[in-house]
Amino acid sequence: GVALVGDAAHPILPLLAQGAAMAIEDAAVLADLLPKPAEMNAAMLEQALKRYANMRLGRVSKVHATARQNARIYHFGKFASYFRDRRMTMLGPEGMQKRFDWLYKFRT
Repeated sequence: GVALVGDAAHPILPLLAQGAAMAIEDAAVLADLLPKPAEMNAAMLEQALKRYANMRLGRVSKVHATARQNARIYHFGKFASYFRDRRMTMLGPEGMQKRFDWLYKFRT
């Protein structure tokens, strides 16, 4: 079996700054799932790789969608960007960060 991690598995637009983070998360999740080499057989490896793919799919899909959403938001035209900037100012640094608690507070 083969496992892809990071951009090889799921290239993400660079508008959320999460490409390397996803690779690190992938590696951590995979390391937790793989059996010890002395105990591993082909069936166990295949099962671990399937669990890895299933476990990562939801989170990585959400990161992809959020990066695409940021691409739209960050490239608004002049009129819409005025309202975007006002909203970001109203949220402030803490509000902006709270929007991404699901991302930054992830634990394997």
